[in-house]
Amino acid sequence: MQNHTAPQPNINDEREIRLQKLHDFVESGINPYPAKTPEKIAIAEALIAAEGTQVSIAGRIMTKRDMGKLTFCHVQDASGKMQIALKKDALHDIPYNRFVDRIDSKDVFKIK
Repeated sequence: MQNHTAPQPNINDEREIRLQKLHDFVESGINPYPAKTPEKIAIAEALIAAEGTQVSIAGRIMTKRDMGKLTFCHVQDASGKMQIALKKDALHDIPYNRFVDRIDSKDVFKIK
C-alpha cells in the first residue's frame, strides 16, 4: 500500500501568486490601495440596516465559493460576519471572471 501525501505548499510560491494577482489588478485599472475610499459602516450595523438601504462595508474574506456567474463570500470585520454575493451582471466596470479569480480568502476589501 502506497502512502500518498499532498505536496507541502511553498510559501514563496504563494507570495509570487499573490503578487501576480496584485499586478493583474493594477493592469486592469483597479487601484488595490486607494488613498481615499467612501465611508463605510461596521458589518454589525449593515446587518441591522433597513431592507433596501445601500451600505458600504469593508472586511476580510473568510470563505469564497464560486458558482459560475455567482460567487458567495463570507466577509468579516471586528463587529461580525456577513455573506455577500458577487453577480456577474452586477460588476459593470470590472470583468467578473478576472475579479473573482484574483480575490482570495484572507484578502481585505471594501464593497458598496
